[in-house]
Amino acid sequence: MRAPALLLLIAGISYGQVQSAADVAVGVQTQLLAPGSLAVINYSSVSNTPALSATVSLQPANLTAPVSAQVTNVTPSAITFVVPTSVPVGDAQLIYKPGTQATQWTPVFIVPANLALFRTGATGPLTAQNINPDGTAVLNGLATPAQPGQPVVLWGTGLGSTLQSAVGITLGGVAQTLLYAGAAPGQPGLNQINFKVAAGTPDGCYVPLTVSYGTQS
Repeated sequence: MRAPALLLLIAGISYGQVQSAADVAVGVQTQLLAPGSLAVINYSSVSNTPALSATVSLQPANLTAPVSAQVTNVTPSAITFVVPTSVPVGDAQLIYKPGTQATQWTPVFIVPANLALFRTGATGPLTAQNINPDGTAVLNGLATPAQPGQPVVLWGTGLGSTLQSAVGITLGGVAQTLLYAGAAPGQPGLNQINFKVAAGTPDGCYVPLTVSYGTQS
């Protein structure tokens, strides 16, 4: 059974809520983590000393030893980390320690894949980049729309073990040419999806885009 919530108060010290990094800013509460994904623990604390460092590990239900996670950023209210790729699917305990505070834990559920795309709202628009013929990139927007034949880059996290061959994109109901789907080079926990805008893709503002991966979309 999946953990219904990832909110836990421990000894009056702090509580932590775990989300995909792409879901944090837009308030989506999917609360499912995929191996290799970038995730954020948002926590509150009564401590007067802000955390400048942190440790994170995951204790799978069927393993005896916790697996350390790579921490990429720490603020007084959030810890960003990469879910270890070696953590198996299923229930686990997330164990974290912000700075000198007491160690905290909260239940999590690990899934094979749970893609979340970086966006400016709960359903979009997406944070996408158009690639110009000279190789430069410009943020996709009303004044800078993508053109047929132009490559576009999406950013997300949570593809997990999904193969590139199992990723597909439609834009305005038209299938697009996938160029790449996988880890973003040099950016731990991030996924990069590149596609080329197909001929016949409808013009317009906020054209709906769907990314399918495996049996999900």
